Parts: sequence; C-alpha cells; structure tokens
Amino acid sequence: MRSKIFVVILILSAALFCSCTKETEIFGEDVTIVVEGSLGPPAQFGLRQLLSALDEKGFPYSQEKESSESERSGSLLYLGTLADSEKIASLRDNKKLDLSDKKESLAVQRLEENGQAHLCVAGSDDRGLMYALLELAEQVKHIEPGQNWLASIDETKEEPHVPVRSMAILLHSEDCEKDWYYSKEHWQEYFAMLATNRWNAFNLIFSHQTPYLSPLYAFHVKVEQHPEIKAKGLTEEQRIKNLEMLRYISSLAKQRGIDFTVGIWQQIAWEGKHQGSTQESMVTGLTRENMHSYTYHALLNLLKECPDIRGVQLRINHESGIDYDEQTEFFRNSVFKAIQDCGRPIQLETRNVGLLRETPVSYTHLTLPTTIKPWGGGGG
Repeated sequence: MRSKIFVVILILSAALFCSCTKETEIFGEDVTIVVEGSLGPPAQFGLRQLLSALDEKGFPYSQEKESSESERSGSLLYLGTLADSEKIASLRDNKKLDLSDKKESLAVQRLEENGQAHLCVAGSDDRGLMYALLELAEQVKHIEPGQNWLASIDETKEEPHVPVRSMAILLHSEDCEKDWYYSKEHWQEYFAMLATNRWNAFNLIFSHQTPYLSPLYAFHVKVEQHPEIKAKGLTEEQRIKNLEMLRYISSLAKQRGIDFTVGIWQQIAWEGKHQGSTQESMVTGLTRENMHSYTYHALLNLLKECPDIRGVQLRINHESGIDYDEQTEFFRNSVFKAIQDCGRPIQLETRNVGLLRETPVSYTHLTLPTTIKPWGGGGG
C-alpha cells in the first residue's frame, strides 16, 4: 500500500515538474523588454514604475529600444501604442492583438512567435499604455520571489466607459495646506495614485466662498497694467514661489496623463449686494472700476505662465463676487476673452446655477471648448 502511495506521489511530482518546465520553456527566464516606437511622458512614467517594481522584487530583465530581426533565446515583452508603433499597429491590423482604438484603451496579451511565447503590452494612446504598464507594476508587486514573473502576468483588455474621471481639491486654509501644498513629494505620490487608479482629470479650486487667495491672480502673477493691485502681506519671493508651485503641479499632472483644471470660483471679495454678507479682501487696489481690465490681463498672464493648465472652471453667479447686472459683460470681456487670447485651447467649465442666458450666448462667437455643468457645491 505504501509503495502504491509512493508511486502516486512520484507521478504527481513528475507532472508538476513537467508543467513548470513547460511554462519555463514557453516563458524563458531571460526577459527582454522592448520599447516599440516613441513613448510620451505618461507612458514613460508607467514604464519606470514597472521597472522599479521588477527591481524591488529582484526579477531579471533587460531592456532594448525596438525589436530586431535577430532571434533571441528568451522571451520578449513588447510595449507601444497604436499611433507610434508600427509593430503594435500591425499586430492589431492582422487580428493578432485585440486592442480597441478608443481613447485610453489597453491590452495585455500573450503572443507566440517561432514557438516562443511573448507578452504584448499596448495602448491605443499614451494614457492607455501608461495604464497597462501601471497594471503590470501592481501585479509584479504581488508575485512571489522565484516565480517566472512574465508567466504570472494576467492578460486583460480594457477601455473606458466614462471618458472624464475627475478629482478635485479645494484650498481654504494656509495653516492646513502649506506643508503639503508646497511639497513636490506629496504631488508626485498623489498624481501617481490618481494615474494608477485611472483618474484622468484634476481640478484645483481657489476661493470657494472665501476671500482666501481671492482672486488667485494677485498671489501668482504680476500685472504691469495694474501695479496698484497687490496681495496683502505677500512678498515678491512668496509670489514667485506660488507661481512656480502651480506651474509644477499642472506640469506634473500632464506627465501623469491627467488634465489639469484651475477652478476660479471667486473674482473679487463679496460686497454684500447679492451675497448676503461681506468679506474682507486679501487684495488691495482691486475695485469694480478696474476689475475688468485687471482680470483680463491677470488671467492671460497666468495661462501663459502655466502652459499645462488645460481647463478653467468658473462659478458665474453672485458667489463669484460678480453681481448679476455685471455678469455677462464682466465674464465676456475679461475671463472669456483672456482664455480666447492665451494662444492654446482651454476647456471652459461653467456652473449653471445663476448663469444668465445672455452670458453663454455672449461667448458663442469665441472658439472655446465649453462645458456647462449642473454641479452644485462639488467641483469635480
């Protein structure tokens, strides 16, 4: 009886050994990561995260730029996008790769060439490829040491069901925000988290029913046409620091495949005509007489100084500090015109609460991509 059990154990062990040997033969221990075509900043970030995960686990790999015709003994991991990789496009066109051409789509799929298994990691665009690489990085973190990491990767195919997936932060208090807001490490970790979880838009909102940083222009840019307007107690060094930080945050968002929107919810401190209360302004020299000209030049400067701002979100109603009898003229001649004149496409988002019919009609002649949102207190 014992001899029979021993024989069965030997047979099972041999079967398991054969299975593992076959897997290793198909997916060789020598893995070459091949970048097919050019990669934009988001995909480069995804690749760095994957390589970092492999290094932390001690998994072997080498890296090459584009595959050659020479034969290799090991396995390949191809990566690229439909737009920038002839190989990826060819695999898709020849029905070997199941990849949607919808924006931000991805595919992780096994292929076989000359009896050797390879892994294709592809995106319809740079964001899609970044998402695929970040998915691989997360999987690698959970693979046990000693395993064949390439063989352990799960195949997948994804495409977004919701085109805009946005997160928002509202700034309210210097004491609560100064430590993390000026921390580059914080923003690197935060945007990495958003990218890993497929968020593709971010809204940084200033002056939500508060004179704090209102209007944000005076705390970030100089306006030569209006030297009389200044933020109270703000040194030139602090202003430059604020501008550099906003520029850094918006630039980093772009590198992580995230569209950055600046929310400007208040243009001037409340004077109580329609707001129900008054606010003590943190800016000197700004009046209803010069606010039209100042806002135009200040917003124009801000958009030029921060070239990676992709969108501007506005509260239009009385909570912006602009009264209803001023709304159409102010936003048309100051805000909308500055966006139009900045030299690049800017997505304009406006809240529909308190939006007069005449106000959106006033910018129909401008070439602005525009969204009128029915949001209330939230800013996502």
